[in-house]
Amino acid sequence: MQEFFIITKRKISSEWSLNELKDEYYAIEYCEQELDIPEEFIGDARMTNMGLEIMIECDAEDLEYDNDWYMQLMRIANHSSSSALAS
Repeated sequence: MQEFFIITKRKISSEWSLNELKDEYYAIEYCEQELDIPEEFIGDARMTNMGLEIMIECDAEDLEYDNDWYMQLMRIANHSSSSALAS
């Protein structure tokens, strides 16, 4: 299952430079350090005009025991699943 999240620029921690997050390495670092997303679930992360776009790749089983990071991401980001993107 792929899920797509966008964190608007105003919700990004002020400790991080938006220009710095345009580099994919730093965008992924932000996801890991600030959002506590485990590295193995980050399919892609990049800064765009809309904000920080994050593609998460996981199954429901993956979230069965460790889902605190996922619940926080759902609270702070705009979200859509891959099925919604296909329509």
